[in-house]
Amino acid sequence: MAGAIMRALLMTGLLAGCGSATQIPVGGQTVQVSATAGELRLEPAVVRPGDVYLVLADSAASIEFIHRTSDFNDPHAPPLPVTDDDIRSVEQYGTFEGAGHDVFSVGGYGNVFEIGPLVEGRYVFVLDATRLAVLEVRD
Repeated sequence: MAGAIMRALLMTGLLAGCGSATQIPVGGQTVQVSATAGELRLEPAVVRPGDVYLVLADSAASIEFIHRTSDFNDPHAPPLPVTDDDIRSVEQYGTFEGAGHDVFSVGGYGNVFEIGPLVEGRYVFVLDATRLAVLEVRD
């Protein structure tokens, strides 16, 4: 089972990195993602609803985006926010029932990735299965 999950995560990451470099539109919301030895950082950690562009620093060259999903069979289904229980489960087990996982990695197509549209709530990012950060979306 763990092998199947890892293959799915790697495939998601490969697909997320396919195509051409993501361009940030004028006025687009960006979140800078970086890491230190002890933590994963999101700057800003609060954004407004809509599309968000993640800009990965070399220190966070591959991150996992964990969210709820409305339809596992639809790769274009927008991500949905997580609950407090979901966040605790990610901290303890790395996932939760009903989780959607996307992996974004710096590569040949750059270090910018579009996510969304995001609705109000919280979304989880994980680096190396040990460092966790929460993005809050609110008006």
